[in-house]
Amino acid sequence: MSFLTVNWRPTSRQLRLFGLSVIVILGGVGALLLLHHNLPTAAYVCWTIAAVVGLLGLTGTRAALPGYWAFTAVGFILGNILSRLLLVLVYFLAVTSMALIMKLIGRDRLRIKRRDARTHWLDVPAITGKDPYQRQS
Repeated sequence: MSFLTVNWRPTSRQLRLFGLSVIVILGGVGALLLLHHNLPTAAYVCWTIAAVVGLLGLTGTRAALPGYWAFTAVGFILGNILSRLLLVLVYFLAVTSMALIMKLIGRDRLRIKRRDARTHWLDVPAITGKDPYQRQS
């Protein structure tokens, strides 16, 4: 299930914006690959893709649609995978670590470990008057 809807029929303005972003992003990735990692072949591939897809996108015509569809599909798939991985990571780092800390310090909020009681029911005093209903906390 996805919360994102993909626009498979972009307007010419959206295609021009896509072309500009492809040129800027892939141009930057190519420069990073060349300058920091010394990978000229990978940099030239990035720049070639940026030139072809980006310039077609800047025209805003239907010729840019295959590149737009390819980048959108890859981005959609990667976004779904990474969002689920991020949620799993947050769950195991936050929720599980809090549960382990609570277990280590001996906190028993549900009062499950009461060994002397016959039942786990708690007696709650009856509410009299209207004051408790005015300020509920």
